[in-house]
Parts: sequence; structure tokens; C-alpha cells
Amino acid sequence: MLIPFRFLPTNKIRDIIHVGAHECEELDDYIKDATRSILWIEANPEKALIIEKNIKNIPGSSYAIFAAGSHNETCKKLKITNNGLSSSLLEFGTHQHHHPSVNVTKEVDVQVKRIATYLLERHINMSDYNMICLDIQGYELEALR
Repeated sequence: MLIPFRFLPTNKIRDIIHVGAHECEELDDYIKDATRSILWIEANPEKALIIEKNIKNIPGSSYAIFAAGSHNETCKKLKITNNGLSSSLLEFGTHQHHHPSVNVTKEVDVQVKRIATYLLERHINMSDYNMICLDIQGYELEALR
């Protein structure tokens, strides 16, 4: 997370949607502030078992594996990088110039879905969530749309 969680008004945060879960690195910050529930969304299917292990004993935590976007698509290429953190649906732009040691090692097909569609499919009330964290390597605007 670019802005440290401690700088946010955490006493007002009830439920969080975190898009770009990776391995749930923010979990400790979220749970120490009595967050009621966290929905972790991650595009990389290779992270599913790690996410599941990291949240299995955390009440109110759940996860979904899909890429968040502006419309539903059955298949899009996710570029997996050697550091894992820079994986993206987008082609590298200036990232490669600033981080020359990071490169794409493979591509995997992922489902792209609107967050609202996922919530509707699971009968989850979007208004229960009052924070969304987007960390998806330049694809944030697409997810918000």
C-alpha cells in the first residue's frame, strides 16, 4: 500500500475490498484495527493457495481469483514477473526503465470481471464496504470503471 494504513482514519473503516491481494501483505495492519471483514481479490491464480493459507484463521476474510476490470471478459493475458509484485494486465511502460531487473517470465490467461458483478453473483451488499484498496499495477482506473 502506497499510503501507510496507520495514516488513515482506521476507526471509521469497517470492511475492506483489497484488489491486488498478492500474498495479503497488508493483513496485519487491517486486522489490528478491528476491521470486520476483508475481501481480497487477486488476478494471479498461482497466489490462491498462499492467500488461502494467510487468511484461513481470520474471521470475515475471503478471497476471489479474478482480474478486476471495467467489463467482464472470459480471458485476458496476465503478465507474471520475476518479482511477482509487478505482474500486470498491461504491457511494461516506464517500469522497465526504472526497474530493469524486473521482467515478464510468463503469461497466464485470467478472467476479468467487474467487482460489482462479483459482489452481485455472491449476494454481497457493496454498501457494507467503506474502503477499497487498489494495487493493480496501473489498471486501477479500469477497475474503478
